[in-house]
Amino acid sequence: MKYLITRAIPKQTDIRLFCFHYAGGGASCFNHWKTLAKNDLAICPIQLPGRESRFREPRFTDFQEMIDELYEQLAPYLQQDYAFYGHSLGALIAYALAQKLHAAREKLPVALFVGAHRAPHLPYRFPSSTTMGLEELKKLLSQYEGISQHILDNHEWMEVLLPIIKDDLSLCETYKHHPISINALPCPLYAFGGLSDRMVSQVEILAWGQHTSKEFRSHFYSGGHFFLKSHTEELLNFIELTLQNHIKSIPQTYLSVA
Repeated sequence: MKYLITRAIPKQTDIRLFCFHYAGGGASCFNHWKTLAKNDLAICPIQLPGRESRFREPRFTDFQEMIDELYEQLAPYLQQDYAFYGHSLGALIAYALAQKLHAAREKLPVALFVGAHRAPHLPYRFPSSTTMGLEELKKLLSQYEGISQHILDNHEWMEVLLPIIKDDLSLCETYKHHPISINALPCPLYAFGGLSDRMVSQVEILAWGQHTSKEFRSHFYSGGHFFLKSHTEELLNFIELTLQNHIKSIPQTYLSVA
């Protein structure tokens, strides 16, 4: 196996929330969730290789290869009730993983939560990361409002961040969507957006409703692309209220996984 789970997931829990981070980010963006989580919800952030604690490991650059690996490694831990939350790139990962589980007739998430990403059938509308120059890439990153101008202007920081961001963007570019008519997920889907997000429009968030045959709800927060930072408590409270019927007593855990 090319990539390995580096920390074990407790086998006995009632429900887990697996969290998938945004492009250029890491599992640490969900650290605060573990502090704020109520009702004994198990927050399980996924740490993709090539960043933070796994900085020296090779990164994924092919979307389907990553999903296949995640499926293989996570499948044993998805036999009990669980849910997915993905932000930006993470939303696409969470959706594609749920699709693979559905195709394999495996147990589906109690609910799929996606934030700050257009519905997956909509076309990728940004320049290719493979041909994008430094200044063009920095301009794109400034629109995300997740990286300060101070860091964008710092040569040393950008030497570290740019390869990670470019590889993560290549994941978005290599994603291939299949027709909605045969891929609507039979699990509830909840989509979140930022009212001033310059990367993802409200219409693109609402379009997620085509990807479930069960309940669909959307919610928008003030702020931009990274509302998960500015509205952490509101977002987590919404997720917890949605899952409360499935939560009993669950210890919190941290997961590092390919």
